[in-house]
Amino acid sequence: MSFAGNSYWLPSSTIVNVGVSGLVTPQPGASAAQYISFTTPPNRELGFSYPVTNVSASSKLPVTLVSTTPQNCSVTQGSNGVWSVSAVAGVTGVNIPCSIQASQPGVDTVWAAAPAVTRTFYWNKAAMAIRMYNPTSTRIGVGPFGLIASYAYYWGVNNVGIGGSLPAEVSVTTSTPAVCQVVGVVPTVIGTGTYAQANIKGLTNGTCTTTWSNPGNESRNAATMTYSFTVTGIK
Repeated sequence: MSFAGNSYWLPSSTIVNVGVSGLVTPQPGASAAQYISFTTPPNRELGFSYPVTNVSASSKLPVTLVSTTPQNCSVTQGSNGVWSVSAVAGVTGVNIPCSIQASQPGVDTVWAAAPAVTRTFYWNKAAMAIRMYNPTSTRIGVGPFGLIASYAYYWGVNNVGIGGSLPAEVSVTTSTPAVCQVVGVVPTVIGTGTYAQANIKGLTNGTCTTTWSNPGNESRNAATMTYSFTVTGIK
């Protein structure tokens, strides 16, 4: 700071030092560098959409995602700003690559564009499970008994919206044909889900052992369950 003086006052000057702190945004013209943090997503199961939340820019500016393998996966942004990735319809098999590129273009002359980052994960068949719906250790008499099981995705969270089970694509056999007989397997609806009902007839007292199985398909793994119960009360 300085004063040139006049007819009454001599010229004078002084130096003032001011400390500046707490700035979180670079000033215009800085073209500050930024970078993208993007953790590689875990491998995913076919048939579902998954949020992509493990990506951010050091500038805190929004990141844009695109699929660089559009034949295998698509990336979309919801109204809430959250990105999600889905397999393209018709994609089947195992170890199918999905590559996602993250970018941030910067803002005017404040932030420079961030170097793009690409991460790849792989689609695999969905894990399936067969679970007994009405288990009991003992059945009395010849029956037939209606045993009901669900054929569902192993990870229960993936069953949301489909009633906890998939169409009854289950076959049932017995390894104890002297004790029990599988009369037939039919679909049965419980709530909003379709389950597999095996009608089993008791032949003599003893342990009835059944095997429930589904071979899987192009997008689901095979599933098997063994279930045993005691047949009693047959004279």
